[in-house]
Amino acid sequence: MYDRKRMAEAWRTFVTTGVVDEDVVRPEVARSWRRCRAAGVNPWSSYFPDVDEALLKEKRDKYSHSLAANAPIMRIVMALLECNVSLMDQENFVFEFVSPLSYYPRTFGTYVLEEEVGTGNATVVSYEKKPVRVEGFEQYRAIAQTYSGVSAPFIDADGKYFGALNFNDPFNPLPPYALDMCAMGVDLANTLFLAKRSMNALLSTAEFFAPLVNLMDEPVLLLDMQGHVLLANAAMHPYVMGYERFSYGSQLVSAYLSKKTGADFLMKEAIKDGQPPAVVFKAPRKKEEHTLYLIRRRAIDLGNGLTYMVCVFKESAKVAKAAASRMGKPKVMGRATTRETVNYIGESEAWIKVDKLVRKIAPIKANVLILGETGTGKEVVARAIHAMSGRKGNFIAINCGAIPRDLFAAELFGYERGAFTGASESGAAGKIEAADGGTLFLDEIGEMPLDLQVGLLRVIQDQSVTRLGSTESRKFDVRFLAATNQDVRTLIDTQKFRADLYYRLSMVEIELPPLRRRGDDVRLLADYFNRDLSESLQLPYTPFSEEVMDALKGYTWRGNVRELRNIVERTLIMAGEGAKVTLSDLPAHVANAVSSGAKFMAPAKVMASLAEADAQERADQGTPADSPSDGDAAMRAERDRIIELVERYGGNISQAAKALGISRNTLYKRMGQLHLKVKVTVEVEESEG
Repeated sequence: MYDRKRMAEAWRTFVTTGVVDEDVVRPEVARSWRRCRAAGVNPWSSYFPDVDEALLKEKRDKYSHSLAANAPIMRIVMALLECNVSLMDQENFVFEFVSPLSYYPRTFGTYVLEEEVGTGNATVVSYEKKPVRVEGFEQYRAIAQTYSGVSAPFIDADGKYFGALNFNDPFNPLPPYALDMCAMGVDLANTLFLAKRSMNALLSTAEFFAPLVNLMDEPVLLLDMQGHVLLANAAMHPYVMGYERFSYGSQLVSAYLSKKTGADFLMKEAIKDGQPPAVVFKAPRKKEEHTLYLIRRRAIDLGNGLTYMVCVFKESAKVAKAAASRMGKPKVMGRATTRETVNYIGESEAWIKVDKLVRKIAPIKANVLILGETGTGKEVVARAIHAMSGRKGNFIAINCGAIPRDLFAAELFGYERGAFTGASESGAAGKIEAADGGTLFLDEIGEMPLDLQVGLLRVIQDQSVTRLGSTESRKFDVRFLAATNQDVRTLIDTQKFRADLYYRLSMVEIELPPLRRRGDDVRLLADYFNRDLSESLQLPYTPFSEEVMDALKGYTWRGNVRELRNIVERTLIMAGEGAKVTLSDLPAHVANAVSSGAKFMAPAKVMASLAEADAQERADQGTPADSPSDGDAAMRAERDRIIELVERYGGNISQAAKALGISRNTLYKRMGQLHLKVKVTVEVEESEG
């Protein structure tokens, strides 16, 4: 999370000493700062390049179709966020720009290059080739440090960067959801670009913009210029309840407004800084009325003969609470005691972030890519998204790594009679058709054969599927969720995964934290599994002892939640019930985690590598030392490697040290620096008689 004070200090330290405070500065920002310093960028410079009118005209002519595809998205975003929105080509030349400001001279018609203007979202995105956010003092030049910005790249099927969409606010921080909106904007622009002559058909209703509008936390209403309701996001629904039951664009907003403030007031009343007009809405079947404050209103010409009025409101705390009660009590996704109550459990800060994102995106028909280590609960989260989406169809899961390659296409797309040897006489629907009206979950998507990725991409874009052996295309309504424990960027770089499919599937990305970073969630989950498994195993439920819970919490859980569940099940079978489980019932590597005072974390300032420590010890003993490695190993990776090896060798430090290529004493010293201790348990088996 951006901390303005700490970031300002980190920036001052870097521009004066060249040292990056890696506890504060994000890696992509640090990389950019170093490039700026190496290029000789003056952090106090106020230089901006001049507009090149001739080149601007040339670029706009060259990219006319791209302009047409992006312009509606850019105008809607400007109205929603009241920020500058720009479009760059692969050379970072800004050839389109829209702004709520009457005059803004800086970037339009210029190259936005890091070696000239320093760190910013528009410069970092071309290096990172992924959606990025740059805030305040993360900007390298002082003149830009009032800015907040996000960018999302346009990437082709081969992973090549060919431009970016940028949002920038010169005065205020962009909202947390701005980065998701930027990535969504790129996806919608790609959809329009590929539609070509059908572009205007896609833009014929405001529903096309629903994925953008639904990301907004504030109530948003889209009207036509006659005051008909076209689209409302979830936060707005309580105030225009039932509008979707009418035919599109037929219900007037006046039907929901009090006589105190009618449609003319909503659409024409002046909005003054700090004094948003109060718009009064009727309450359904009740006498009381509710006031929303109109903070933004802008008429947007889409360029296809349609003009929308975009209205953004602010709720008072009292109004928001009343609205929430009218919509019904939300399903709680926190602590639970029975498997029927929730799909997942977590109260840690890391998991609360996941839960908030799941709640936000569940009602939106946006494709989601779920990332995380094996066993972190990717399918559980996918099922939760489906359950909260309101979709009436089935949740269909398919493991892309478990299906033989020769059967994959038939399993996914379905087939007709005689499509291949051994095909059923009646043919069969594929998983996509089975998920019609619901959700298709593609687990281990990184294992999907490359040639089938092309077919899947087309299916997702067209929302239609053609069975093997058929020429008939079948329309469907499916939401796609995907998951992987692999680094998709690496797969793209090694040409094992198509970049265009990645961007199609990852409208929203959810990264699940490993269990070792979820704090007391280990206790919650252990207790939940204890209750759940005791019931299924027909055992009495009794809680685990504190000693057992401490051991479970102290262990690093390489297999995450899945491993925890397996160990809880094993101990219940061995002991008979939770209260009877002791450390001796746990695997030795788990029981050892309860070592007195052990902390599986490294002090922030310990940076020496094992090789350097070993070299120092040899020097102290008068033994020739090998040359130290060029770079320090990351502490977390180093710590995890030590834990892994000590566990592998059952606590035998000599064998672990040998595997690391260092002495036993060096390993003990390094473990002390990293606050790692090993507890060894000895079991004595008494002989009979």
